[in-house]
Amino acid sequence: MTQLSADSGLNAEKFTELQDILEDALQDVIETYLRDSTVRLDELREAHAAGDPLRLAKVAHTLKGSSLNIGADDLGQLCSALDLDCRGGTLVADAGERIESIAQEYARVASALRVYL
Repeated sequence: MTQLSADSGLNAEKFTELQDILEDALQDVIETYLRDSTVRLDELREAHAAGDPLRLAKVAHTLKGSSLNIGADDLGQLCSALDLDCRGGTLVADAGERIESIAQEYARVASALRVYL
């Protein structure tokens, strides 16, 4: 079993538990997460470009849930903050920077997850 590096962006305890539960299905879950998360990042950028805070909040909420489920706690927290701040219908001034921070954290998590494919 591959060990997670300290800078993987994944909660080692949660991810190990997920490995134990899913066993052979882990690859499918990772592939689905990576594919869907890439789409969600594009949707975040599109919602921001359209000036649509409610769509931004909804997509951030979705990405938060899937990220937390796979053990990407830091990514989940970044998404949660964006979700909560845009949920009221106001586009926060630093939404673009937050989306790029989310994208950077996703890249770190994705790199760690690809080791398991």
